[in-house]
Amino acid sequence: MRRKPAPVVDEAQIIREAAEADLAQRCVRRGTGATAWYRDRRRYVPHRFARSISAVCDEIAADAVAGRGTWWALEAPPRHGKSEHVGRVLPARVMALIPGASVLYATSTDDRADDVSMAARAMVERLGGAFPHLQPGETWQRTSWLTVGGGRFVGVGSGVATGGIGSRLTVVDDVTGSAERQRSQAWKRSTRRWLLEDVVSRSEGGPLVLMETRRGLDDISGWMESEYPGKLRRMTWRCLAEEGEQDGRAVGEYLWPERYGAEWHASMPHLVPSSPIWSSLYQQRPTREGGSIILDAWCGHRYAADAHAQAKACAQIVISVDPAAKTADHNDPTGIVVAGIIRNEVYILHAEAVRRDGPDTEQRLADLAAEYRGVTNRQVTVAIEDTSVGQAWIPALRRRGLTVVAVSVAGRGDKVQRMHPYLARWASGEVKLPASAPWVAAFVAQIVSVPDTDHDDLWDAMSVLLWYLASMQARIQPARPMRLVGA
Repeated sequence: MRRKPAPVVDEAQIIREAAEADLAQRCVRRGTGATAWYRDRRRYVPHRFARSISAVCDEIAADAVAGRGTWWALEAPPRHGKSEHVGRVLPARVMALIPGASVLYATSTDDRADDVSMAARAMVERLGGAFPHLQPGETWQRTSWLTVGGGRFVGVGSGVATGGIGSRLTVVDDVTGSAERQRSQAWKRSTRRWLLEDVVSRSEGGPLVLMETRRGLDDISGWMESEYPGKLRRMTWRCLAEEGEQDGRAVGEYLWPERYGAEWHASMPHLVPSSPIWSSLYQQRPTREGGSIILDAWCGHRYAADAHAQAKACAQIVISVDPAAKTADHNDPTGIVVAGIIRNEVYILHAEAVRRDGPDTEQRLADLAAEYRGVTNRQVTVAIEDTSVGQAWIPALRRRGLTVVAVSVAGRGDKVQRMHPYLARWASGEVKLPASAPWVAAFVAQIVSVPDTDHDDLWDAMSVLLWYLASMQARIQPARPMRLVGA
């Protein structure tokens, strides 16, 4: 009987496969960053944020291996790679480290769940040669798949049943997903119930990861914090570093400067410091929907004329100043508001918050005064907050021929208390903004964001303005008690 020829052994192929399996094992054991590099060696860039979030993912993976039921809240700007590390790589790494481990991944839509699930499955397939328990099992679908070692991955969109899975790792990845959902109270109510009943309840002795780009004080992250105070271990990465960043960046450093740095930021004129989009999505400082002290609706009272035409109709022009002398990125800018007065109505003609040194600010105030004096042929009064900086500027401003009044805020409480006597004026429509001006959106965004924002220079300038006007009114007639609308 003729013997069948022995199969040809491709020793080179065996060596390559063994080397690949060894590389995969070393990357998985080394950490999430190394595993992400193994997933896509040509395109993966270990930039600053990638290294930082990878280190946090390593802690989460260690919790999963040890069976610690920790809860994590990860907050970072959009398009910086959160889902790459936490959604696509971390689950595959946990399943490699823990034979039989199941992962539940919940996100905003079925399409997004499908995308991330397929990417995680492809990663598991690549690791199958090094970790045999990861090889495909009997179910190998797009958003629900099993491995031969008993591991399971289920990906679901918001509101979709999770199928009774018990998970060693639960990832909740930006289930809000849009501003429209954040504004919907009905969606928030149903989603919160779904999260508690179908997602959080599936955790079996492992970590829960809540990953968000913040959209509001009562978004999913904010709601979970209020429901379980002190339970979440919160990690926050801001696009532009502020004081005391958890990742050790200095003030003013960008999170991913090579892609989303100063040049990118300068090309995005809508991402000004007072913008709610910048504050919430990029700086993870959400604001209350519609305002909390001064409401968004109160800023809807508008006048049709342009600033100069409106100024001509005004009996008095006041430039109000919240002074600041330093120009570093982490210092406050100087808030300047130009207003025209007709009886009890206040017409905001111009507003800006810019970092300038003393001489530049003095020149800017002189230019604004000359501009509106020329338009109206009336005296322009500069009302400046009586701080050490303001006091230092007053002599120089007077030498320039300006009429300057120092407005003291001492003994009038914090910034909210100082504005409180004038809320009726806002609510009744006595404070009016132009129907169209490039600075209006940023002005309104800051005014309605206080006290939930770090930038309040225009708010302070408005407080100075309204106090000055009230004090002038009190000099010519007896003061009348002010009543809040609806009180």
